[in-house]
Amino acid sequence: MGLGFSYISGSELKWRLFIGLQLMCAAIMLIGSIWMPESPRWLVVQKRHEEALAILQKLHGHDASESDSSDTVPFYRREFNQIEAQLRLEQETPQLGIVSIFKRPSYRRRLSIIMFFFAFQQLTAIIPLQNYQVILYTSLGVTGKLPLIMVGIWGTLAVIFSCGGAYFFDTLGRRKSFFISMTGVLIGSIMLVIFWSQFERSGNTDKTLGSLALWAMFVYLVGYAWILNSFGYAYAPEILVSEREVVVVEGIADADAVAQPMEIRATGLAAGFATLNAVIIMLVQVTPIAVEAISWKYFMIFIFTDAIFVVVFYFQFPETANIPLEEVAALFGDKVAVRVDDGKNIDPEIEKAVKGQHVEDRTEVVDEKTH
Repeated sequence: MGLGFSYISGSELKWRLFIGLQLMCAAIMLIGSIWMPESPRWLVVQKRHEEALAILQKLHGHDASESDSSDTVPFYRREFNQIEAQLRLEQETPQLGIVSIFKRPSYRRRLSIIMFFFAFQQLTAIIPLQNYQVILYTSLGVTGKLPLIMVGIWGTLAVIFSCGGAYFFDTLGRRKSFFISMTGVLIGSIMLVIFWSQFERSGNTDKTLGSLALWAMFVYLVGYAWILNSFGYAYAPEILVSEREVVVVEGIADADAVAQPMEIRATGLAAGFATLNAVIIMLVQVTPIAVEAISWKYFMIFIFTDAIFVVVFYFQFPETANIPLEEVAALFGDKVAVRVDDGKNIDPEIEKAVKGQHVEDRTEVVDEKTH
């Protein structure tokens, strides 16, 4: 599109058309949202248990006839029981202020992980390479329309490899996917610095070195596109999921041991996105000046930040793939109301609600293992 629009005469028409075409993406998303299922957790909160159970069954691809002929409680049913128990516990717990988030070590760790990730995701040099790639191509001896063609190739490859990474994200897991991405990022960044420095040393005349530097940029792109571009948007909500720790002493819940899940989720995501945009703004302002002043030396900074990123991720980021959201809290040392493997028993009142029956009397049945 960038190449095609370069042939349109009139600067005003050019940018207005280009930006206006983004409305098509918004329209496609709006139409697609019609088929997006409602959140099962939200439906449980609204007491629409039958709909929540049906959506969980559909999401897990479970055939209703299978549960009728088997003594094993299907996973979707156990997950529903777990969600119901967790949300009921949350509703019975008093809300605390945002300040309580920063007083609790497990919550502070989650916030720091999210802010660290979004900062260092940008400090891999994605903004300098992507937003200013035309300047970099020119610095490496590429002229004419070719820089615009390469921008198109860059964007196309990014989409292709992002789809591949997303497809295998649950299969490979969060950590393995991250390290695959960072391997490409580090190799590409090191190659870029080496070949670009040698290209300048040749007086910007050795086209082979310039081409190798360009290839290094695309090696970086393949690595970054694999999962880094979308990792934070999946991982952050996962580790900020609803959770509770209730300390019961003689039947009294310790209010200091719990915090409202919506507070940490909202605060954590807001802090993460604020960090992301702050670093982007900084890099957008600094990059043109830095490239002009120190060229390839500027990207040595990002090699050091990449190394820090990998080390901290290895020691501090737990695996969350294929773990029920209600149990992610346990990865940070917190407790959960019911584990999905134990969530075989459902509250009788909820059982009747799921079957569409009116409930007049409530009968409490407590299973010692799942309470």
